[in-house]
Amino acid sequence: MNDIPPRAPATPENTSSEPVSTTSTNYSRWMTDMWDEIKDRRLSQLAIPGAHDSGVDLAGTWGIEELYGANQDNSFPEQLAAGARYLDLRLVDSSYRKVIGNHSPQYKFVEVFEFKHGTVSAGRRLEHLIRDVKKFVTENPREIVILDFNSYDRGKNFSNTSLERCIPYFTPIEKFLIPSSYIESTLREMRDAYPDGSIILALNHNYSKPQGDSGEPDKWQPYWIKRTQIWSTFSRKWNSSDISEQGTLKLVQQTMQSPPVYFPWVLSACAYSSTGPVHLHRAHPIRNETFKVGYQNANIVMVDFIERFDTMLSVVDRCITLNRQRFFDKTPPRPQTIYWLELSTYLTQMGTPFKTHWNSHGKDPAMTWAYTSMKFFMMKNLNLQPTQQLTEKKISTCETTISKCEL
Repeated sequence: MNDIPPRAPATPENTSSEPVSTTSTNYSRWMTDMWDEIKDRRLSQLAIPGAHDSGVDLAGTWGIEELYGANQDNSFPEQLAAGARYLDLRLVDSSYRKVIGNHSPQYKFVEVFEFKHGTVSAGRRLEHLIRDVKKFVTENPREIVILDFNSYDRGKNFSNTSLERCIPYFTPIEKFLIPSSYIESTLREMRDAYPDGSIILALNHNYSKPQGDSGEPDKWQPYWIKRTQIWSTFSRKWNSSDISEQGTLKLVQQTMQSPPVYFPWVLSACAYSSTGPVHLHRAHPIRNETFKVGYQNANIVMVDFIERFDTMLSVVDRCITLNRQRFFDKTPPRPQTIYWLELSTYLTQMGTPFKTHWNSHGKDPAMTWAYTSMKFFMMKNLNLQPTQQLTEKKISTCETTISKCEL
């Protein structure tokens, strides 16, 4: 385990929230160009620009749909080129049966995995995403792209076979996938273990591995990507009851004062009006509060219209600047034992799923992240196996051992 604190504050000497110059920044390789400054950080310690509803854009929509459903200007390549390294994805299985032939009609199955915002589609499909992201990481091998399938609607007509038809789409990017066991690793550790590792795939599924001698067949096919290459979807902060500018501003202010620290998390810095998504100018209070001096705790900042100059200046550049500030921060790290003790306390207070079984996952992504972190700690330091049942006595022993463990 690395001994870096969850998220280091900016140094007093260098707390300016002003962005870097946009005239010299190559947004297609901003992580590459500052690799020495971010390589020893965990994912949760970085400031990462993200594209909200990445799969629905103005270029692929028109009319009323364009006003209400499109959150980006162009598709995946343009968003990545603008600096986005987190893509918020809403996948829908819209497969259907088509009647062909006149005299002897037959049914033809047409498979469609597309991205939608509500009912709005820009025609972007899963195969387009895989093609574009693969091309991007091949051309920019030190960039890391997070594909977070925040929503996966398996459809109505063929939902029982949706997942088994969906998973093979990821085969072309298999060699680029970083396993979920690296959630607590630094970027350098990820890259040392997986030289081609450039993509984090987060997708919730219900094909869990059969336990022990249950006799249940494993639904996961050997020719698919590995189950261990799929992460849980990322925890996010958003104001579901008020997505107006004022509601989002309030969310940002509250979140930045007390942000999550144990796992990667997403801040939804997006707002809506009666006419649809709002383009926030560079000096908008939501932008300023997200990167406010003294509260620069951002991890993944998810925004609309990431390609626009104002957004690149007020979000992408500020994320780059914040990563640089964290590199120069010389605050001594907290002892790793304190980190794990605090995480253990958090899990206990939340009524932890890991108290009953290793593979019991809570519905809350934040809980899942905390649970998974503790799981890998126990496996590494306490020699517990993934299939073991955990009794209250074992949990007590684990917590005692954590308090004594020097990492």
